[in-house]
Amino acid sequence: MSRSLVHVQKQAPIRIHKPVDLAFQRNRNVGMGWRPGNDITNREDQGRLIGALKGCCTPSMMPQYNIPIIDNVSWDFGGPLTDQQVASTFGDRIDVLNSNPQSPPPGVTQVDTTFAQPGEFQRWMLVCGIQVRVDFEPVVFTVFGNGLTTPTTAQQMPVSPDDFTSTDSDTSPGTLGLAEGQTLTPAVMSWGTWAEQAMYYMALGYNLEWQYGNRDTLINESAQFSMFAPTIGEGASDSDVAVYEYVRRMNAYNRTNLAASDIFLWADRSRLGNEELEGTPGQSVYRPTRAYEIVGATYGGTVMRSLLRGRAEFKRFGCPFLIPAGVPIGLRLNQANEVYGDQMRNNLSATGGLGGTIPETITPDVNILAGASAAGTPGLTGVEPSFDTPPVANSIQLLGQRQVFKGGNFRITFAFRGFELTPEQSTFMVDPNFLQRVEQECGCKCFARL
Repeated sequence: MSRSLVHVQKQAPIRIHKPVDLAFQRNRNVGMGWRPGNDITNREDQGRLIGALKGCCTPSMMPQYNIPIIDNVSWDFGGPLTDQQVASTFGDRIDVLNSNPQSPPPGVTQVDTTFAQPGEFQRWMLVCGIQVRVDFEPVVFTVFGNGLTTPTTAQQMPVSPDDFTSTDSDTSPGTLGLAEGQTLTPAVMSWGTWAEQAMYYMALGYNLEWQYGNRDTLINESAQFSMFAPTIGEGASDSDVAVYEYVRRMNAYNRTNLAASDIFLWADRSRLGNEELEGTPGQSVYRPTRAYEIVGATYGGTVMRSLLRGRAEFKRFGCPFLIPAGVPIGLRLNQANEVYGDQMRNNLSATGGLGGTIPETITPDVNILAGASAAGTPGLTGVEPSFDTPPVANSIQLLGQRQVFKGGNFRITFAFRGFELTPEQSTFMVDPNFLQRVEQECGCKCFARL
């Protein structure tokens, strides 16, 4: 909750005379010791406010943890975004403060805010520090599996091997047990890593700018000098997690929010080799495995910890800034480096910035085609000995494309530390002499007027 910067000097209560014909006491005490009225020339009241402003300028007198958070707004994301959402929300300007909870920006799952009016304070505020915070999943990992054409009705799970051939994928049901019209594509699920990398490139590719009015710029610096990412855990890469709930959560988000063409299946078979099955040579044979259901995970994230090492949770100003009520705050992120900006957008995109259907389907190069690898010379190109008796040197063709599924939440927050001014204190701000005194004694510049 907001806290007012009030320094009250106790005075004798005000006594109100009551008519003598009343049966109860003739005088009643009212008030809490604060002199009513808006006397902007009162030097004593002005002096108390000046003393409070000086205290805010001195960290030893006013530690940062004693300064309350007056307002904040957050963007919450349930996963990656479509290319259209990325272009709209993460373009040349990222304006978190002016977002409306009733109509979140494209791709934003929810807007959490304490602002009654987006991007404006309701009272005069003494801003002592700001926060640009990014939060990620507390654990990151990669799961090995496959992408299956999204089922429209309930069906049994097909075979999901760690590897298979183009022939296995093209036949229904074949060795994979696919339904008619379905395909299986080798894939991985990236949990959390993509979001952290996106914020890494945001920190390098954007400037944090606070423009106040037409000609005053309070802050204009690389976002990496102001951004903060909390540290969670110790980066224990030898820890293990089960993938089940993560996969289910990601598939639900992709189906509901992205209309994804495929769902992700963790691998439950290991390919052993090929054999002639039902008169067809070179068919894959598998054995069951649960080796891919438990994966190594890193707690606490990766790249952001080193980039933002030593950053405070809030960036404290050298002197507080007074901002009036009802004036747009003007704090935002502006793109300064297009290369890093594009990398940020590619990481946020569910297609990796490649366009097309979701999830991202990628080949090693723009000139490498999806589909079966080169057939070459039979019995020579891509040969794998079979389990037949006697063994047969079968040429095996694999798929050239891979799918990348992205899962996990992340959040971007803008927040302010400081104090609300009482109505009595805010009336001082209409007095040019008081504003000059504030600037001279506190170094606390106020550019606006009521």
